Amino acid sequence: SWDVVSGYTGQISFGHGVFFAVGGYTSALLNLGYGLDPTLSIPVGVLLSAVAGVIIGVPALRLRGPYLSLVTLVAPLILTQIFIFRSDVFNGEQGLSGVDPLFGLRTFGSEYEFYYIALGLFTFVLLLLWVITRTDAGSVFTAIREDQDAVAAAGLNPAKFKIMAFVL
Repeated sequence: SWDVVSGYTGQISFGHGVFFAVGGYTSALLNLGYGLDPTLSIPVGVLLSAVAGVIIGVPALRLRGPYLSLVTLVAPLILTQIFIFRSDVFNGEQGLSGVDPLFGLRTFGSEYEFYYIALGLFTFVLLLLWVITRTDAGSVFTAIREDQDAVAAAGLNPAKFKIMAFVL
């Protein structure tokens, strides 16, 4: 995700930790509070992480240069303070623990099972991003990095593509 935002569109974002936190905490809170299985709570966390990308990206991506970096740097700092302030929900600086294991794997005979699950998910995301960056949208991402004004002059909306990259 950060490669698409920074590498392809040239936008420097320090706020990607927020998206990991939103996704992870959503999944954990749904599991701990409502007993939702991780195979169901993880997609909900991914969806809310994308929503957080839209919420932060829409106002922030209208800025250019160091201003975007500063705005996205503030988001994780605010979220950290919220986690500390609402330590009754988020367990403060200690984080959440006791979440059910993925796919019901209570104990691993070895770490190989977890490794292959993580490798499979990584490969899926890698292929998805590879396909997206090889489409016309990937060409627009690269064009935005090179000259955002030229993209706008060609009749394309750079803000729309930057937000799409941010949500990815």
